[in-house]
This record gives sequence, structure tokens and C-alpha cells, in this order.
Amino acid sequence: MRIIQGYCSKIDVLVSAVRLSPFDISTAGGRARERVRRAGLTALTSAVGQAVSMLTPLVTMPLALNYLGDERYGMWQTIGSVVGMMAFADLGLGNGLLTTIAAAAGREDTKSANRLVSSAFFTLAGVAGGLLLAFFALSPLVDWPRFFNVASPLAKSEAPSAMAACAACFAIALPLGIVQKVQAGYQEGFRSNVWQCFGSVAALGFLVAAVNARVSLAILVLGLMGTPILLTGLNGVTYCWFQRPWLRPSWSGVDRPTAFSLLRTGSCFLSISVLMAIGLSSDNIVTAQVLGAEAVTHLAVPARMASPLAALAMMIYLPMWGANAEAIARGDIAWVKATFRRLRLFALLLTAVGGFVYVLCCPWVLRLMIGDRVAPHLVLLLGLGASGVSLAVAGPGFMVLNAAGVLRPQILMYLVFTVASIVAKVFLTARFGIDVIPWVTVCLYATFILLPLNVLINRTLKGLEAMPYRNSLNISARQG
Repeated sequence: MRIIQGYCSKIDVLVSAVRLSPFDISTAGGRARERVRRAGLTALTSAVGQAVSMLTPLVTMPLALNYLGDERYGMWQTIGSVVGMMAFADLGLGNGLLTTIAAAAGREDTKSANRLVSSAFFTLAGVAGGLLLAFFALSPLVDWPRFFNVASPLAKSEAPSAMAACAACFAIALPLGIVQKVQAGYQEGFRSNVWQCFGSVAALGFLVAAVNARVSLAILVLGLMGTPILLTGLNGVTYCWFQRPWLRPSWSGVDRPTAFSLLRTGSCFLSISVLMAIGLSSDNIVTAQVLGAEAVTHLAVPARMASPLAALAMMIYLPMWGANAEAIARGDIAWVKATFRRLRLFALLLTAVGGFVYVLCCPWVLRLMIGDRVAPHLVLLLGLGASGVSLAVAGPGFMVLNAAGVLRPQILMYLVFTVASIVAKVFLTARFGIDVIPWVTVCLYATFILLPLNVLINRTLKGLEAMPYRNSLNISARQG
């Protein structure tokens, strides 16, 4: 009963912290409650945004499919996949900006914040301009109808212009997207989430109008991609011109050492992201190469239904990245330590309960949706549930390391895990089938990620506690 009462009191504190009006941050207790308040608002708005993003395709899919037809709709989806492959085009600079801007916020250093935002904005604008010039220089040399494998005269005529519209929107979005990282660094990710919800709804309205007007695929791509980008731009103007005017990007604020420092930090984040994507997202590729494309369906469908486990925990602990960096800059290391432990336990309990529900309900839901076409074994379901729990438990620890700038050890950890994971999955899948794949992830993730992560976090926290409070934070100095 004492344990239950203790957890109930903590829940009461969390609930009372989620409010619109901010707390007084002149004291350590007020700063702690304000971090929880902002993280709670971000998590709640993120959940709403996830719900909107999941419900929107239920409307857009039939509208677009009926209007475009199978071939043009497939080309549209392929264009979306090309955009997904370009997710690393910001060179990890956005994540580097998140960490450093949070530290500047903790120091209340507006001049450094302006240098960071200005340097990041114009660096990404240069990258976007270079990519756009390269695209339009090389585009005439590419047979886009053949690339998309379309046959109808209409689809062939629309392929180059649709791809050009996609490239233009992607280039514009690259520098404008830093406002989301800046808001996350200031622990105001809830602002980005609200604007993204408006962007999704506005894109849906554009789709309805575009279908009624019978516009071309290029205009459709331009509107569906451009509408959320326009809302992101309005978010940036509102935030950097009115709410925090010292963040307004200016050419005079560009600082070459700051830009190079962001690129160095960003290259570490980029390496981590690429290794994570390969190590954790290559299961379908391994299955296709070892067992054939048909076997991928029997793995991908239940794995898709298990993906909300890690996503649910991520909505809770991801807002703590900026909060940890700000707390470290202020010297509130005790708060970082206590919050990390509570979040790790909460993520474990949350995903364990969610995994139990998933294992029980997944077969029933699959039979209801697609009959007996996919009937996963219990071993596979347990492995997918355990994999989600492992990823969720590691998340709070990585938020501490990212905030403290401890990045290079993460690269080594994921490099070893990725190589060992792919080799083991290729060998064991050929002998035992797809049921073994998530268990390989669980075992190797525990060995090469969770165990060294725990040691690294303890060492990092002890090092931060031993440091005297300073009114500055040199992130790059601790990357090693």
C-alpha cells in the first residue's frame, strides 16, 4: 500500500504539472515542474498529432486512389518513398541544433541562441540550394517514366513535373524545419505539434479541392507537400519574429566556427541515425533475401502492429531531450538523474503492459482484418513485444547522453550491434525461420546496447555531478 500510495502521489504531481500557465523558474523546484509541464504538453499534443496522422490516410487514400487510378497513385506513393530516403539530407544538423539550443536556453544566452539558429538556417539553406541545383541539372538525364515504371501516356507526361514539385518542396522544407528543433530545444515541442495538426487538416482540405478541380499530379504533390511546409513557415515566423525575436535568423548572426561545430555534432547524430535505421529496419530485407518476398508479409504485418509500443514510449521520453540539456546547463544534475530513473521504469511498465495486450490481441485483430492469410506464431509475437520493450527502456538513457553530448560511444555501440545483428539474422533465419528474427534483436540489443548504455549513463551522470556549476556548456568537448 505504501508503494501504491507513493506512485499515486507522483501521478498527482504529474497531473497537476500539466497546465497552460507556466511555473516560476526562479527556483529549482519551479524549474523541475516547468520541465514536466512542457514535456506533458508536448506528449499530449504529440498523441493528438499521431491520431490525426493515422486518421487522415483513411480519408485521403480512397479520394486519391479513385481520382488518380492505380498507376498514378503508385507513382505518387513512390515519390513519397524517395522523400523518405532523403530524411538524412540535413546531415544531422537539426539534432545538433536541438542539443545546443537547449543548452543556450539553460544559460539564458540569447546571443549564442541567435548564432546557432542563424548558422543552422543558412547552412541548411545552402545545402537545400545545392541539392535543388543538382536535381535540375541531372533531371533531364533521368528517364522518370522508366524510373517509376509507368506505362500510360498521362502518367509518363506527369512523371518529370511531379518529381520536380517534390524536389522543390523538399528543398524549401529543409531550412524551414529547424523551427521544430528549436522549439524542442526550448521544450516547446507542443507548438510544433499543434502547427503540424493544422498542416495535416489543411492538406486534407487541399486534396478535396484538388480532386474536385481535377488538377494534375504535379499540382497535387505541390499542394499536399507544400501546405504543411507553409504552416511550418508560419510557425517559424510567429515564433522567431514575435514570441522569441532574438531567434530571428540573420546573415550577421552567422558564425563560421558555430556552423562547423554544428556540422561536427550533426555528423555524429547522422551516423547514429543511419546505423539505427540499418540495424533496426533491415528485418524485411534479410527475410526477403533469405526466405523470399512472400515470407516478408508474415513478418511485416505483425511487426507493423507492434510498432506503436516503442512509439508510445517515445512520445513520453523524447521531450526530455531538450529538458535534460537545459537542466545540465543550469547544473540541475540531480533532476536529470531522478527523471531518467523514473522514465526508464515508466517506459518498462508501459511497454510491458502494452506488449502483453499486443500478444493477446494481435491474432484476433489479424483474423478480423485479413482472415487467416497471416497467422503469426506465439514465439514471433513474444519476440516482437520484447523488442518493443527493449527499445523503449533504452530511450530515456539516450535522451541523457544526447543532452550531455556523449555521441561517439553511441556510434560504436550501434556499429557493433548493426554488424552483429545482420550477420546473426542471416545465419539463424535460414535455419529457424522468421520467428527467430525479433529474438536476435532482443538478445543483441541487450548485449551491445543496453548493458554498455547503463555503464555509460552512470559514468556520465557521475561526471556531471563532479563538475562545478558553470555558466556555459561546451557540448563538443564531451563528444569523446
